[in-house]
Amino acid sequence: MSFENDFTRLLASDLFVVSGTTPKSHLDKRKVFLNMAAIETNTKREFLLRYDALMRFVEALCCAFGYEFGESPHLAMKRVVTMAIPNIDQSALRDLTDERHVVKKTGGMPSARTREFLAEVDAALVADPVLSGLLGQ
Repeated sequence: MSFENDFTRLLASDLFVVSGTTPKSHLDKRKVFLNMAAIETNTKREFLLRYDALMRFVEALCCAFGYEFGESPHLAMKRVVTMAIPNIDQSALRDLTDERHVVKKTGGMPSARTREFLAEVDAALVADPVLSGLLGQ
């Protein structure tokens, strides 16, 4: 059996209605809405995954020295990042952790500015030969 055959059979069940009973304009709007929702979900997921990767990078760096995060891991991460990138925009770094909290806890959307900043921080840390050397990368 192929996916297409199985899917067609599932669509014929009482879980779905034939789209001919719904106006095309409504279906077009629904399709646009669903596509936008999928993009938003992917954006949030990518942001949270990249933020988590940043946290793991910093935590691995700490482990290389025999330490791990204590009770304030996000504050610890900000301090390590500030040491590693001395000219970092402190306001943007604060916004990064604040927006991560909003996205994680309330489902909000991270701003384009914050997503770009996170990518820049990530790239700067990974590209640093001293940090990479400490992690054996």
